Amino acid sequence: ATPKPSSAASDVYKRQQSLQPNQTLEIIDTEKSFSRKIDEFTITGTIDRIDLINGQKRIIDYKTSNTPKNPKGEHLHSANTKKKPKHLPEEAYHTVNNKDLYWNDLQLPLYCLSEASDINTELPELYYYNVPKSAEQTALALWNGLSIEDLYAAEKCARAILNSIKQGKFWPPNEQLEPRMDEFADLFPDGIKKAVNGSIFENYKFSEQ
Repeated sequence: ATPKPSSAASDVYKRQQSLQPNQTLEIIDTEKSFSRKIDEFTITGTIDRIDLINGQKRIIDYKTSNTPKNPKGEHLHSANTKKKPKHLPEEAYHTVNNKDLYWNDLQLPLYCLSEASDINTELPELYYYNVPKSAEQTALALWNGLSIEDLYAAEKCARAILNSIKQGKFWPPNEQLEPRMDEFADLFPDGIKKAVNGSIFENYKFSEQ
């Protein structure tokens, strides 16, 4: 379900906007249906909110959590770590300012592509509207330095993942997936790799419907 801002959160948002001189803010859409076609697949969802501020479009996704989150940091993780995931396709890796990163989330870039009617014009800004437990920490968090190359890289990653699904490539598994996000986690308390011989599926052919 889409989280709704509390009255305190709304007050903080209004105060943030009032601190910006000579600006006009218009909420042009809320809970807007999102659709992005990639090859024969169609990805759908709901964009929480779209604002227009002095002619600049903002795409805003509400986030409730214990602490505020940064949209760029949530979507792109460093690839130079011991926890580098092994289940991702090559297209999931992306270099930004000479830093090797990988896509951990594709939500906001795909939203942005669906709202960017002309890539030659200014791109929509991407924000999280953080609504943590403390009302004082309620704030907008901007994706700094977003480029059209980032958006194309995200779509390229999505295309590769969809192609893997089409071909029935589901191994190796994502060992970093949080148990609360995995409905089958209780079946593999020690991890799926310790319970399943993945080589059995290497040459398995899924039927195409």
